[in-house]
Amino acid sequence: VKPLVGEALGVSEDVMHTTRVVGLLITVALMLTTLRSNVQAFLGSGLVQWYETVHGSHTTISDAEQETRRALLRDPS
Repeated sequence: VKPLVGEALGVSEDVMHTTRVVGLLITVALMLTTLRSNVQAFLGSGLVQWYETVHGSHTTISDAEQETRRALLRDPS
């Protein structure tokens, strides 16, 4: 990266190092903010699969969900 960016922009090695560290810290912070939702989605899908396996059927769709799907799939013309 240094020859490509550092020399082209004329920045010192210290500035490049600081930029890398700051970029890494920002990346870690962003990954940690999404960690909870990703783990929750992963565990939630596992729970649904376990439920379907134990009870031998898929979860049922409520009447409201079925009506919403029908309304969304209707031809507007």
